[in-house]
Amino acid sequence: MTSQNQNIRLLPLSGVYDDGPYCYLLMIDECCILLDCGWDDRFNMEYIDKIMAHAPSIDAILISHSDRVHLGALPILVKKGLKCPIYATVPVANLGKLVMYDWMNSHHNIEEFDVFNLDDIDTAWKGVISVNYNQKIMLTGRNVVVKPFCSGHSLGGAVWRITKTGEEAIVYAVAFNHRKERHLNAMPFKDFYRAHVFIMDSVNALYNPPRRKLRDENLVKRIVETVRNGGDVMIVTDTAGRVLETAHFLDYIWNSPAMSNLRNYTLAMMSHVSASVVEHAKMHIDWMNDKIAKTFEETADNPFKFKHVHLVHRIQDLDRLRSPKVVMCSQVDMESGYSHELFPMFVADSRNTIILTGKGRKDTLGAKLLKMAEEGAKGNRFVFDVRKRIPLDGPELEEYRLRNKQRLEAEQEKRLEKFRREQRVHEGVSSSEESDDDEEMADAVDKYMMESDIRNRKRKRIEDDRAFVPAIPGISIKLLAESALLGKRKEASDDEGIEMETNQAKKAKSRRHLSEEERALHPYLDNQFDIFFRHHVLTYYGIANNDTKKKRRAANFPMFSFDNEKKKAYATDYGERINTEIFQERQRNDMFVPAPMQKPEMEGFVDEKAKRKRRLREDGLDEDDEDEEDDILFSLADEDWPTKCVSVRELVEIKCNIEFIDFEGRADGESLAHVLEQVRPRTLILVQGTEKDNNHLREFCEEHNVVEAGVYAPQIDETVSLGLNMQFVDIELTDELCEQIKFTPLLDGGKMAWIDARMISRKKLREKLLPEMREKFIDETNEDSLVADLCPRELSQPHDTVYMNDVKLMTIRDEVRRLVAEAKKASDKVSVELRQGRLVIGQSFAIKRIEAGKFLLEGTIGENYYKWRDFCVKKFAMA
Repeated sequence: MTSQNQNIRLLPLSGVYDDGPYCYLLMIDECCILLDCGWDDRFNMEYIDKIMAHAPSIDAILISHSDRVHLGALPILVKKGLKCPIYATVPVANLGKLVMYDWMNSHHNIEEFDVFNLDDIDTAWKGVISVNYNQKIMLTGRNVVVKPFCSGHSLGGAVWRITKTGEEAIVYAVAFNHRKERHLNAMPFKDFYRAHVFIMDSVNALYNPPRRKLRDENLVKRIVETVRNGGDVMIVTDTAGRVLETAHFLDYIWNSPAMSNLRNYTLAMMSHVSASVVEHAKMHIDWMNDKIAKTFEETADNPFKFKHVHLVHRIQDLDRLRSPKVVMCSQVDMESGYSHELFPMFVADSRNTIILTGKGRKDTLGAKLLKMAEEGAKGNRFVFDVRKRIPLDGPELEEYRLRNKQRLEAEQEKRLEKFRREQRVHEGVSSSEESDDDEEMADAVDKYMMESDIRNRKRKRIEDDRAFVPAIPGISIKLLAESALLGKRKEASDDEGIEMETNQAKKAKSRRHLSEEERALHPYLDNQFDIFFRHHVLTYYGIANNDTKKKRRAANFPMFSFDNEKKKAYATDYGERINTEIFQERQRNDMFVPAPMQKPEMEGFVDEKAKRKRRLREDGLDEDDEDEEDDILFSLADEDWPTKCVSVRELVEIKCNIEFIDFEGRADGESLAHVLEQVRPRTLILVQGTEKDNNHLREFCEEHNVVEAGVYAPQIDETVSLGLNMQFVDIELTDELCEQIKFTPLLDGGKMAWIDARMISRKKLREKLLPEMREKFIDETNEDSLVADLCPRELSQPHDTVYMNDVKLMTIRDEVRRLVAEAKKASDKVSVELRQGRLVIGQSFAIKRIEAGKFLLEGTIGENYYKWRDFCVKKFAMA
């Protein structure tokens, strides 16, 4: 007999006895695994330092879901130097990255956010290894195998089973759902039966929400009542998890013929990455439930190719949509995201409704509204911190421009000094000739490079595809554009170093006489040059007016233009070149130019175009200067436009309706109890949840005797040590016994057999052999060691039949329906349907699943009963 000890320890770093982010350190002998690494809007750096203290010993990170409470700390951990493999399913890896993008942009819209940036997110995700369900991953050098299973809570969400080679399993199951949903399969808890350690959260242990049918009816009812009353509906959800279930259901309702009247109202899904989330959902159909996958294979109809859902990324885009409207926006906590920014607008109108689909973290705006929804406290008042980003104006704008001007002048001076040094090296002229025109040459080059730099920066602003217009409630974008344009003109008049030319000056310059050679070079003077030629630059800028300077040796002025930017040439199948700039310009116009907003201080304002022309005439400019104003509109949409973040504490009165409709998709108290009865783990460790939740589950386990070793609910930084002493017996089978073994195949690919054997020593086994065989029997091992030999028939005892294979009722139903459809006799044409967990075949037979691996057969004794009984029994492996 061999004995082996296995040391298992769990150290919670966050997420116990509260609703904090999930993060636990699992240690199996020398192997150290970090289970999730979430973060929240508090951005607690002490928690990050605690994780980094264990960073050198961490062998891998397992990510369960794509929300920030499971993976929010990845960018900052990698930024601080954490280096180890990060495992997540394919949807979690893709959608999790989009969640982090949305989270970062949400905070950037309301505060000066510098905890991490987009580059940190991209760097962190380079270390993420995408895996599939039921894929075995061997951790390098640790003999530990991890395997993800469907969690049923979110797209790609995983329950992790961790095993050391040849030893017991450890299951990490948080935020799971054992009920099938519209787009997700249920958690297959049969794969975790008799797990040695079962780590689960106790959230909802005392909560039993209404059934899905009642929940859906309540949601539709609230929406219909609000929009028909002329109000808007804000559905608070997450970025890329549960929002897919909500959007899929609402798009189905909008498309239903019975609810065709709802098509008169607008349905929108709003986040910074809403379009990308939907595109990834379309690509991950194979990760959804069997019904969606089968429908897609048969009809090629993608359920996430929404017909009525508008994908919105900015508040300006939302304002363009017709009201009444229904908006699904992130985040659940409402401490950031569009739910935070839209809240002051929705709460002020008594016709509106705010629907909460999840429970926000404690002490957040979402938690306060949830409490009000439960109490029905309409009309309450509380202090709300209105945080937003606004453009600079007045003295602050002037101060910013002054600092920016000084910075540009310093950078320009460095470039000019470098340019002059290079000219002195390559010019090769005498000191007398250099002194004559050095000042004029420097002025010309200075002027050329400054204006070229301005044009390049202007072009870069317009072509920035990631630009956005800051949301400023109550302030007209047109007013901002006019003020910015006037400020730009004022800066141009005060700036002696950089002269901004007006349209008239450009036209006058174009009318100036140029030679044919100068006309040929004129279009290229805005580009970069690899060879410099003096004459044409001096002529173009009007400083070479005598023949003496033209005759001087021209060595170092622009000639032979080139462009460093790599442009890809697009062409049709017939070879025709396509000018993509035309389409890009149209796309930028559609993307960045905001819709006209009514000015609150100017009633009766109708024709914005006429007023613009009138203002241009008053300023002594012509209509061509509208292009300059368009540039200002683009610059307002650019991240480089000077802005600041403000926070104002306002007393907010709740005038709108607030409802809580549970769309979290998590196991409730009844489901948790059912899962524990089916799994029956040897050791249970509870995380998350409150103390009442943990005590309730502990009492349930003791009352029903579903846990052998014990139930643990550790505190933060409290290590749970579980010593596992396993004993092995190595048994050798005789050839006679092996010949009698008959294996039965199992559904999972394994084999099963029942053997009747007796243990005898090698000495007795030698005595059983014939004298002529004893000489050939050479045994160098100990004669007292035991060997399994065939048991004599008179000593063998009968045993009860053992049934294996966990067959699903749906599988039996499908096969019975196939047999009924192929039957030729009318008597064999029977009905087959599932009723309240029982499979009913005809009127005389029913089969019911009572627990894992056990079924109850019911029916009237007769020919049909034995027929269907034998059919069902054959689905199991028997021994």
